Amino acid sequence: MVATDAVLTEATHLLGRVPSGRETCTDFFLAGGAVLVPSTLASLRRSRELIEKYADLPMDFADSTLVALAEELGTNRVFTTDHRDFSVYRIVGRGHFVIEPPPVTNLEPEEVAHSTAPSSPGPRSGEACGRLARRLLQQGFHYRRI
Repeated sequence: MVATDAVLTEATHLLGRVPSGRETCTDFFLAGGAVLVPSTLASLRRSRELIEKYADLPMDFADSTLVALAEELGTNRVFTTDHRDFSVYRIVGRGHFVIEPPPVTNLEPEEVAHSTAPSSPGPRSGEACGRLARRLLQQGFHYRRI
């Protein structure tokens, strides 16, 4: 699994209100759960183009770096809870994203509202992300390298 610094920054921010959320997220990367891919000038230019293209959503910087990285790696697979936006984004020459994990069912309405709006985190969105992560684990989801 690969990610960008912007994704790590957003994830630790969203997990800030979850007990040990930031530390656990950082530890995941430190343990090799995902590799951080640094931005290049070319990927930053592409991120800028994508932000402009999807301004009506709006696309945040973390999402733009993931789309740019997917294009660079030639993959259409993405790990995110942001099904709403990633179902809209397109990869040059690849069409739709394959989003993992699949949408989580049986969440409370408040959890769904917070977990699908990472670009506008409210004061309780970190808690919702924590509940979402616990539900994924309870439903048998495990991280895997792709």
